[in-house]
Amino acid sequence: MDDNPLALTLKALHHWVERGDIVAINTLLDRNPEIGIDATYEHGWTPLIVAAFHGRLDLVQYLLERGAEVNVQASFGWTALMFAADHGHYEIVKTLLEAGANATLLVEGDDNAYDFAIDSGNTQIGELLKAYGGYDEEESKARRARKWRKMMEAQGLLKSDSAEEPDAQK
Repeated sequence: MDDNPLALTLKALHHWVERGDIVAINTLLDRNPEIGIDATYEHGWTPLIVAAFHGRLDLVQYLLERGAEVNVQASFGWTALMFAADHGHYEIVKTLLEAGANATLLVEGDDNAYDFAIDSGNTQIGELLKAYGGYDEEESKARRARKWRKMMEAQGLLKSDSAEEPDAQK
């Protein structure tokens, strides 16, 4: 168990965000000014990412009012907007977009919030993201082609472009 006071405070902050206790969150942040509103804990998740993941519109609004940065990417690249789009939280997606969330941010060059929404069957959210510039048909097709090519290469079903071609003259 980690007995570092800062780590324990961050753990508590994320615990209260998961539970949706605004009073406890407010108290913890007010009593620990060294903890910023965008403090990260496991996997680089901020309180805003945790709230979006769990579908807590009230907390998303509260954290944004306290100055949470809307475009922070977790250690693996996902943002609060991506989690909300993937999990079908329409009102949270709308709130994050209105707060300035970047709908075009990519994870490893392959997917953005629109892709996560569509892949999860959340077409209404996909349409909302389109309205905020989160979809470019040609770019989306190119990204998907790159993604599938990488997956096929990784499974040995397709040769990598970087592999040398045999000399046809020999």
